[in-house]
Amino acid sequence: MISRRLYASVGLLSVSVVAFQLSLMQVLNLVQWSHFSYLVISLALLGFGASGSILALFREWFTTRAGVLVPLAMMLSGLSMSMTMHLSGFSLKGFDSFLLFNQPGQVLYLTLTCLLYMLPFFFAGTALGLIYSIHAAGIGRLYFADLAGSGIGGMLITGLLWFLFPKQIPSLIAFLPLLAGMLSLANKPGKTIRLLIVALWIVAASFAVFPSHIPISEFKALSKTLTIQDAEILMEKSSPYGHIHAVSAPSLRYAPGLSLAWQNSLPPATMLFNNGNHFGAILDGGMSQWFSFFDYTPYALPFSIGTPANALVLDAGTGQLAGYCVAKGVAEVSMTESNAAAISLMRNELAEKHDSLFFHSNLTIAQSNSRSYLMSDNRRYELIYLPDTEVFGGSAGIFAAEENYLFTAESFLDLWNKLSDEGMLFALAWADYPLRAPLRLLHLFGETLRRSGVERPCHHILIIRTWGNMAFLLKKNGFSPHEMNDIRDFCESRFFDILNFDISDGKNPVSFNLVADEFSDYAYQLVKEDPKAFISDYTFDLSLPSDNRPYFSRFIIPGKLKELKTSYELNEIAYFELGYFFTFLALIVIILLVCILIVLPLLFLKIRGPGISYTLLYFGGLGIGFMFVEIVLIQKFILYLGEPIYSAAAVISGMLLISGTGSLLSGRLVANRKNILIMLLIIVPVVSVYSIIPVMVLGKTMHLQISLKVLLTMALIAPPSFLMGMAFPLGIRLLNNLNKTLIPWAWGINGCFSVISAVLAVLIALHVGFQAVILLAALSYLMSALALAGLKIP
Repeated sequence: MISRRLYASVGLLSVSVVAFQLSLMQVLNLVQWSHFSYLVISLALLGFGASGSILALFREWFTTRAGVLVPLAMMLSGLSMSMTMHLSGFSLKGFDSFLLFNQPGQVLYLTLTCLLYMLPFFFAGTALGLIYSIHAAGIGRLYFADLAGSGIGGMLITGLLWFLFPKQIPSLIAFLPLLAGMLSLANKPGKTIRLLIVALWIVAASFAVFPSHIPISEFKALSKTLTIQDAEILMEKSSPYGHIHAVSAPSLRYAPGLSLAWQNSLPPATMLFNNGNHFGAILDGGMSQWFSFFDYTPYALPFSIGTPANALVLDAGTGQLAGYCVAKGVAEVSMTESNAAAISLMRNELAEKHDSLFFHSNLTIAQSNSRSYLMSDNRRYELIYLPDTEVFGGSAGIFAAEENYLFTAESFLDLWNKLSDEGMLFALAWADYPLRAPLRLLHLFGETLRRSGVERPCHHILIIRTWGNMAFLLKKNGFSPHEMNDIRDFCESRFFDILNFDISDGKNPVSFNLVADEFSDYAYQLVKEDPKAFISDYTFDLSLPSDNRPYFSRFIIPGKLKELKTSYELNEIAYFELGYFFTFLALIVIILLVCILIVLPLLFLKIRGPGISYTLLYFGGLGIGFMFVEIVLIQKFILYLGEPIYSAAAVISGMLLISGTGSLLSGRLVANRKNILIMLLIIVPVVSVYSIIPVMVLGKTMHLQISLKVLLTMALIAPPSFLMGMAFPLGIRLLNNLNKTLIPWAWGINGCFSVISAVLAVLIALHVGFQAVILLAALSYLMSALALAGLKIP
């Protein structure tokens, strides 16, 4: 008979595990970069997989001492949660993603950091795995308590992030495993155990009261800005959208792409950073200041041929570009910004700094993801500003593995349809070398026109070049001779060069910005000649990003690495796309840790009896399939819910909660081959359909409130999650009747394949897209079904 206290302790432990996992994502987004998000998922699974291997290797020793070891493992999980932030502060002082391919020792720091973050999950997995081994017959309800707790943990973290800084949360979450450990005690503890519990609570409390400082990467924009003389942090604000810093300094200025013809001084600026990355500037003095010097930037190009009646600024940040439109006399200006915390700061604490721009009668602010807004908005615009691509000074490709749904082929078609007959679309790209981002952006413009039935795309696009960036302007009905004269006057007075594709001989004079590259020749081939031939021959991947593969900043072609190595050193190539190569390195580190912590211990396990191949293939297939589905859904729902943390919390919580319900109800089924096979053969087509269903449904409901979107998200992920939740406990129950000594091994195998799959899913998506990952998930469940079909049951 399983006590209610044990159900409660399992639920509390699971709440803490998922909440800690999501808080780690936020911490690492702040101190490092977003590619750590999927790595955290792998580390959580690695801890669970390693615990399964240890339990399999020392099964009898653990089971005979379960009354003490289960509470102890839970409490050690809590203690390690509270200590991890402090210990990782030391390892992160030596580790930085930007140094990985220049300093070989960085791989050691990365591995050490991974091991530290794995510890809480290892202890939690030990407690849960031991409970499942002892109570295998009643695993359905226990697994429900586990997954339901995990679902609650995802909801908990999104609330805490509004009130606490990311570094404070792990130490507070640590009290939940301590409480779970106390609840799991079968008998009244002796004096020694009571003293140990008190000591653990005191240590956890001390870490909560005195949270550790975790160093932000020196290569982040925030760190660089704080090196300016007299720079100071004015305020900080935490939310699920990230951690915001407002920084000021007497010499801080912001004027991207400013013409060298500008002769006057620039207004001081307060900079906002989100998770250490540049978010926007607040220019002291208000709109009168913007009116003056913004006229000498590429952003003024659309206004050189007239003032539009309305304008839309996407991903507007602090709204300086929207303010410029207001100052230029645009009657209706709309801006989108998904970060609700930043909007709140601009409307309240920082309102005086920007002359209360966010309350201007001509400005409408939509708190929304830009792509979501485009899909739900029915208005037409005379001018649309896209956010800048890449960053000033280069990003070393750190965002290569980060999805961007605004710069996809489907998104650009939406943008085209949002333009009025006289409408213009503006985008700015910082010049990179070798040329990649500007060429892909131009390819997006050109293909959008072709797919929209425009016979002469060259008549609708022009480019101006400054000393550091390129501005692209698309006009729906093309540029008239009179408008081209106005544009030439604008550019000559500001020392900007024009690339006009309507010039018959392709010879655009370069008057001011002499740059030794082939951009003009490449641009002509993309727009006026044969783009397919050029793209096929080019060293980098310039193919169109899509909603299925929304990675605008991924350009490396693995098959052309040999060609690149003839001109660049290997460590130089790595810094073309650091985020892309980091994913490969992360996979290598994870595989190494899996071999040491999971595979190697299992090699020493003396496995006997039937069911060995079944256990390997069945539970391996479940691990791959479940994780592939989870990773894809997290990525897909970022577009729908607007923010990665909301998507991760909703998908992880929803999948686990609904899977837990499936696990609970699986107890009503007889765990025989026939029932499990039927269930698996239903999962395969259901999962396959999810390669297209989310896209079809989400596009129709983008206009809904976030609360309704979350509910719809839960409803969409319910069918596969419910069925997938039944597969694991039914398999364990079948194994319990066949060969119960294999249960801990099954736990380890499931964890082993899940760990690798979390990173592998991202790599597959980078190359062939999310649909391929979903189809591979379906094949993984088919593999489990075939393993079960081939099982010889006595």
